Amino acid sequence: MDDLTSNLPRTWGEATGQNTLNRVLSPALLTFNRLVWQPVATMHPSWWQELQLTLWQAQYQAGTRLAQRIEAVVVSRYGLADQVLPRELNDLEANLLVCQHKLSAIVTALGLFLLNRPDYVSLREYRDALRQELSKAQIQQIWNLWPQRPQLATYDYRDEVTATELVSVAQACAITLIAQLWGNKPFWRALALTLPVPATLPCKADSLAPMSLDIPRWLMRLERLL
Repeated sequence: MDDLTSNLPRTWGEATGQNTLNRVLSPALLTFNRLVWQPVATMHPSWWQELQLTLWQAQYQAGTRLAQRIEAVVVSRYGLADQVLPRELNDLEANLLVCQHKLSAIVTALGLFLLNRPDYVSLREYRDALRQELSKAQIQQIWNLWPQRPQLATYDYRDEVTATELVSVAQACAITLIAQLWGNKPFWRALALTLPVPATLPCKADSLAPMSLDIPRWLMRLERLL
């Protein structure tokens, strides 16, 4: 195991003054700073391996000194805290951060639209598989939106997707597209840590072309409707 006791990077409180932040930041910026400085609570499990911290995953217990050390190493290895961090957010960025708890559902819905196969939303086998990420009401809302769905003019996912891999493939398509647009933006890097590592997703979507789809518009719409 790595030594987590020496040369520890800064914690959120040390770097920013947590009490001051709580008084002056908007809910969206407060969420953003939590994702930057205290990411482990909402971090997708696939990131433990990506950050080469798999051996420490089982050792993490919130509230302990060891947990603080692990948290600090995650922050250091992910590297977002080394970027110039925003002090203001636009409406879409703020809304996605405040609704971070349903980002996985939003990304899944966008991916289903990109796959452009109505049977993935209408057939029971697929709807049952979607229940691991979406509620019945959310699945029905996606189906209601289907006639208005966004479509890519330059991409057609031709491979048949099984029910078992549907969620992963849908998320991969959406994450690939969003990363092409916002991959280096701090707000998206903070949110991306809550989603699967792209390399772990079974997607053959490297030909996706974001210029043919208004991603911000659809993310905003799905954020409101799901």
